[in-house]
Amino acid sequence: MKKIFYSLLLILLSLSLKAQENPLLKQLSELEGSEKQVNYILNLKVTELKENKVIAELKKKLNSELNSVISCVIPYKLSENLKLTDEEGRELKKHIAKIADKFSESEYYTLFEFSGGYAPIFGVNVKTVKNKETVIVMLGGDCTKDKTELKAEEIYTVFNDRMNELMNK
Repeated sequence: MKKIFYSLLLILLSLSLKAQENPLLKQLSELEGSEKQVNYILNLKVTELKENKVIAELKKKLNSELNSVISCVIPYKLSENLKLTDEEGRELKKHIAKIADKFSESEYYTLFEFSGGYAPIFGVNVKTVKNKETVIVMLGGDCTKDKTELKAEEIYTVFNDRMNELMNK
């Protein structure tokens, strides 16, 4: 009788844990290859982002909807070449935090990591962070970092900080 009780308890527990699964994982499981999975997350479009005048002008200037992680990262890391103002850079950082808000609302808990060195890792992993199944996007890297790579890490950090804050709630 005890075995049946513990078996039922284990099944119920596994079902409740399954209900907390990050829905992004199902979408990623349908894609083959780490490059496709990473690109899927980077290009995942969010809707209903509130924008101010600076973002509206940036969208026109950059010919971009600024509605995905990568659409904010690229102009930010190339801000010097694109001649973006400091205000436009600050607004891109705020905007990527709003994208993190939308990811969190959809329970797409996601964090970005850089693994430079001799054997950088590029791909997707899953970890439990703050009791939430979290997609870890490992973006690789190399031994040296130039100015644009540091700028990219800076804006990914804004996303990560906001996501960590939201996962604490």
